[in-house]
Amino acid sequence: MMSPVRDASVASMDVDDAGGVAPKPDTVFARSKEMTVALYSHLPEEVRLALRNADFARDSYSGEVDTTTNHSLVATWQTCYVWQHTQALTGAPTCYILPCPVDEDQNAPLHALVPYAGAREPGLILLSPLGEIRFWDSVSHGLAGGAHYNKAALDLQPGESATSLARADPQTYIAGTSEGRLFRLALTSAGGRPHLAARPFSRPRALTRLLSFWPTAAEPTAPGPVAAIALQGRDVWALGSQRAQQWALGTDGWEELTREHDLAALVGPALLQSTGKEESAEEIDLDLELLDLAVERPNPFGSLSSSLSMSQSLAHDPTGKRSTRLDVLVSYAPFGDEEEEEEGAGRPRRMYAVAQVLVGIDSLEVEKVVHVPYQSTFGAGEAPMHPKLQLLDGGALFVVQFGDAITICSRDNDYKDRITLKSASDRTLGVGAGPAHILVLSASTMLRATLEPTAVVGYAGAPELVRSVLAQAILYGAHPANPLRFAFPPAVEPRALASGAEALSAAVLAGEPELMMGAGGDLTSQLAVRADRLGFLIGFINENGVLGKLSSASRIKLAEDAEKLHAASALWAAYDALLTSNSRAGESVLAAAIDGFASQIGEAGSPDPVRAFFRSHVAELHRLPAFVEAEARRNPAVLADANDVVLTIYESALRYREANGALYGLSPDDLPSPEPWTSSDELLNALHPLWEATRRRATSSASSAEDPLAAHVPRLAVILLGAASGRPQRAGLMKGVSADAYTALKALGREDAAFALAERHLDFPGLAALCLAHFDPGHGDNKGVAAFPLSANPHLDRIREYMSRWREPFGDALFSWCIEHGELRVLFALEREEGYASDVDAFFGRCGERYESVRWVHELGRGRWAAAAGCLLDGAGKEGEVSGRQLMLSLGKLASIANQQAGAVADENTLAAFNDGLDLIDTQRWVLDQLEESAGSSAVRGRHPLDRQAELLARGAASRLHGSAAQARVFRMLVRRMLRGEALNVEELADVLSLRDNKSEDDAGSYATALRLLYAAGDDVPEARKQAAVEAVWRRAYLRDDWYDLQNTAGVSDAEIAARFDRTALARTLDSLLADDMALAHAIVPPASALRLPEPDVLAGRFAGADAETLTGLRQDAEGEATRLQQVILDCGLEEAFVRAREAAYARGLTGAAGL
Repeated sequence: MMSPVRDASVASMDVDDAGGVAPKPDTVFARSKEMTVALYSHLPEEVRLALRNADFARDSYSGEVDTTTNHSLVATWQTCYVWQHTQALTGAPTCYILPCPVDEDQNAPLHALVPYAGAREPGLILLSPLGEIRFWDSVSHGLAGGAHYNKAALDLQPGESATSLARADPQTYIAGTSEGRLFRLALTSAGGRPHLAARPFSRPRALTRLLSFWPTAAEPTAPGPVAAIALQGRDVWALGSQRAQQWALGTDGWEELTREHDLAALVGPALLQSTGKEESAEEIDLDLELLDLAVERPNPFGSLSSSLSMSQSLAHDPTGKRSTRLDVLVSYAPFGDEEEEEEGAGRPRRMYAVAQVLVGIDSLEVEKVVHVPYQSTFGAGEAPMHPKLQLLDGGALFVVQFGDAITICSRDNDYKDRITLKSASDRTLGVGAGPAHILVLSASTMLRATLEPTAVVGYAGAPELVRSVLAQAILYGAHPANPLRFAFPPAVEPRALASGAEALSAAVLAGEPELMMGAGGDLTSQLAVRADRLGFLIGFINENGVLGKLSSASRIKLAEDAEKLHAASALWAAYDALLTSNSRAGESVLAAAIDGFASQIGEAGSPDPVRAFFRSHVAELHRLPAFVEAEARRNPAVLADANDVVLTIYESALRYREANGALYGLSPDDLPSPEPWTSSDELLNALHPLWEATRRRATSSASSAEDPLAAHVPRLAVILLGAASGRPQRAGLMKGVSADAYTALKALGREDAAFALAERHLDFPGLAALCLAHFDPGHGDNKGVAAFPLSANPHLDRIREYMSRWREPFGDALFSWCIEHGELRVLFALEREEGYASDVDAFFGRCGERYESVRWVHELGRGRWAAAAGCLLDGAGKEGEVSGRQLMLSLGKLASIANQQAGAVADENTLAAFNDGLDLIDTQRWVLDQLEESAGSSAVRGRHPLDRQAELLARGAASRLHGSAAQARVFRMLVRRMLRGEALNVEELADVLSLRDNKSEDDAGSYATALRLLYAAGDDVPEARKQAAVEAVWRRAYLRDDWYDLQNTAGVSDAEIAARFDRTALARTLDSLLADDMALAHAIVPPASALRLPEPDVLAGRFAGADAETLTGLRQDAEGEATRLQQVILDCGLEEAFVRAREAAYARGLTGAAGL
């Protein structure tokens, strides 16, 4: 079981910064669900002094924590310090000081403690890199200076050095060298005196053909130094830079090499596969290095995390044939995503992993690769340290010692954690592993990390680790006596970072007890501590350089939590002051609103609901304004108090946002996504009624200048507009509120506040209105009439300033206001008198389509005739009134002629368009005159309502539509529009001309007029619709005459028959089309072709906006026309009549063209 650790928080560290009192043992420096790190003991005074000014980057130091002997040691190149670390728990331990074997390069020696049975002090072996060995049978010799020791030496070759030393059993130790050789160090007793002998491993001749781990004359390539030695019973595993060997130790002094494997070739592909890069193996240089080795024999029933270990072991080795696992610590060069970072400090230099290798009878297999949460980085200045691997909990946990950190990784799940030293002058010297704890010896202290196996097995994942790191940093990181630094694991995953950070922020906001250690008992102190901890949280994220990994939504969430906490602190401070000065504060608007909130969430009846809200429900602060507004609505007398509550919440939150937005990577110029909490519908729905009530009360005649509501108007306007500006879909609300706000502020004599408000929100239309609209304080609103001349405008200097600051956006708003309010005189005065001609030009270039009806005036004033003609032509097409369209076409025609007279190339197309447009208007007026004439005196304008006039005109002029209800409705509608002075388009006028009766001989020419208008329209009418309209005109032309009567020739002379035929609409239309030239020959449609009916989509396009019933009726009426025409063709020989009339018209047309 874990050793009990006193629940010592930062508050109970018992450290006096001024006096320099050290923390007591068991003081907790870090605590998570899985691990607690506490002070185990202080270093002996002798060790502390020796390490006080150590330069670990320059000088060589080594250390060891031996849990077998319960002793620890620290060695420099000159001196070795040994002490019993368990003795340090109860007082100052005895420190044994022994001299180290001399090394020319001043490297610290290798070391091994020699355990004995009972309470006897252990012995000590020191091995220098040069191979000199010193052995003391008891470290107690150090009390007398340690001058008496047993001396031996390794038989090293020139240039060879000792690189590793490990204990096989109390009497046997194994040393490795830089040339890949192994030595056995054996302790014996001769004459009652201890003796140490060293000799190299023997190599049976039968195995000399194997690829040796060591160089010989036949093998000139050295495999590299022995990096690590691991032992399992009588088996020795030796790790080189690329390969591993297994040796069997004989009890009678022999050694036998039993196997050898190229581990690098096995681990490299597995490492790539674990990162998903196996397909790119040929392109990646891992620069793999084998660092350390540990051996475990899986025993699931003996592990503290037995349930998980057993299932894993049985799954991997159901037969039990593979009984050994090698855990190999490796380092490699970064690749893939890690290489994408720029060169420089912080860029990963080496990364680390533990490869779990299952040892079979005759093969090895990489079972799993566990990545270690540590990276050495360029520019970090880590002390030189060969990483070391140890096993905890039977191999269920890997403990890796680095120079500035210890990492703990689970073999069976994703649990990973780190113990990192804070000071750059501190470093780890040794790690000792117990059943469920590790002792960490550093240059400043000795720590004990106690693991909770159940929590490790139930590890919740990376988000929980992030939350744990943040919580520990908040609770323990700020204390100067804590030797640990808290940091996120390397390459922390963005989702995990966001989830963990948001979870901790929410916990602080909710005031969870575990995060409130050190906070005072009163609510003011608690709120302050919570606010500080949220500030520490975002500061910690920034210091670790991971802010960029958080999405904008996550950063906004963290900022919102801090904003709410600061707003809550300000609101509580105001309420607490009220409690101090007013015994009836409990009846305040805030108290009543919180009561309403408590009832809604089922917490009514709390003895102190206000404190309960601030302790546990600050996250719900955005809901409070709705309850405040409800109180103000219920009791209008408390409106000012309600405003104070809402203003305190908003203004405190916004102040924090403005001051600290950069910490969260949020810019006030960026539109937040998602929307900020201060712009939620819930808040806007509470704010808007408060604003409206305050504005009305403050600007009423009964309100006095001293009314506090008057001071609330600009403040409420600021926060309401700020809230609405965060909601693009609330643009309408913002526009309405801003206009009301400016009016109210002017009425209250706060014009500067109105300008400031518009400037704050860059409301350029609002600024334009404030600068131009004349305001009558007596009436309390804007009259929309600009001061003129410009010199009479008191805001002329502001106009100039704003044009200088925001030339384009403000200029557009300014000129738009002039146009929309009919103040063209102001627009042109700004252009001429203030020198904004180029700005007005640019404005019309950007916004010309919106203001085409005005732009031509500007162009004419600048003498740009062609541009003015173009504007007038476009504007005429959009002008709905006949008179307005005629004026624009006439002016446009004159501008076009003026352009030609100025020497410009004539634009015949533009001139023709003006003429066609004017012809269309003349035709419409002519048709209307004829309709009125045909209706007689009963339809005189002014004597009847417009609808009655249209009905009378339609009845008198289109009697043949009696059986075509849909066409009759269309005809009446078009007549009504003409009576109103609306301009018809070509298709509409063609319908009027062809649907009327056209009884007179002169009226028969209406069909040719309609056809000419349709073909003169060009591309203004889609081709399919134009063709359908032409065919409809011809159908009606064919049906205008009674062909049955024309066939009745009895008693009629040939001349009369010819005259009657020439008076038909068919003959008159053909003659008219072909009279001058043959250009309109393509407009002729034979009777059979006129039977075609318009497609449904063509009909829907022509009568856009018509309902389905109307479209169906129009289709049916067209079918009726086609049916009647078909009958005439069959009964009366209409096709032959058409051919005869066309030939005659061609002949007359050719005669006319020849001038005969």
